[in-house]
Amino acid sequence: MEAFADTVIELAGHTEVFRVDRRKLMSGVDLFGHLTVSARVSVFGAAGIEQRWTQDLGGELLELRPDLQHAPRVPAVSIDGPISHDRTGPVYISITTATDLWFPRVVGIHDDPAEHRHQWLDNSVLARRHTPRFNAFLAGARDAVAALGGGWSCDVGVNVRYADWFDVAGVRLGQPGLLELLVRWSGRICTVRSTNAEAVAGELDLVEMRLVPRFGGFCIEPPPAGLREMRVIQREGRFARLDMQLNGSALTRGDLDAVFGVGVGAPRVHFDSFHTLTYRWNQPSALYGCEITAEFEGDPTADTPVTGLSMHRRDR
Repeated sequence: MEAFADTVIELAGHTEVFRVDRRKLMSGVDLFGHLTVSARVSVFGAAGIEQRWTQDLGGELLELRPDLQHAPRVPAVSIDGPISHDRTGPVYISITTATDLWFPRVVGIHDDPAEHRHQWLDNSVLARRHTPRFNAFLAGARDAVAALGGGWSCDVGVNVRYADWFDVAGVRLGQPGLLELLVRWSGRICTVRSTNAEAVAGELDLVEMRLVPRFGGFCIEPPPAGLREMRVIQREGRFARLDMQLNGSALTRGDLDAVFGVGVGAPRVHFDSFHTLTYRWNQPSALYGCEITAEFEGDPTADTPVTGLSMHRRDR
């Protein structure tokens, strides 16, 4: 169970859903000890959307809404894990969110009831930035539980209004956007054991996907929404990477930084070469790692659109 806890903590740290000092964990019955952890979330600040590590979203709300007199202390995520000493009782962990910040639609409980009674408010701008990481963490935790022969379930808790917005896979963001698909594909690149390019492509969950042979690999037809072209590249018969050309401004550097962390720049080989940033995305205990390279036509700021993307499979 301690090895399992290490896997969960490593996964949470990688996705930045929460972080905790391993030394603060307890032993025996309360391994996780109902931890209140720091989580990295997106909030609206004075300068626009900001990424913040926080243990108390109530405090964040009071800072952003000085008109409020009081807000309860609310963690973004908490985790609890009673462990049976004698192994005769159930062994489980509970991952809980007491805030609706992860959801694309929220109820404005602090707003004027006459104006917003029973209305859903749009939170998709924030959810689109941090919820894909939350879902990726849940997927990894679910895989770790399955590896131990355990079960996985979800409970609506006390607020039934949000019951339709999540299931065992995590929070529903509606039709998956390109950013959520990138998180999903990077995870599959890391965890699918096959080296066959067609087999890896088959794990991308693309509806009505056709693999059209092209020199050095295949083109995926039709390409997913937001992409002008998507290619599966192979080397010596083995899967090597996904190459994507984007349509318009569907994705920006700020979107990638919010989910994958700050990218590392590389020297340009020519004065009119693309500007590139590289992001590394690994999953605990996965056979492979994933390296994501983004191309930009100019020196990228947070709002600069991504022109092209490559997702490389790397041996760990």
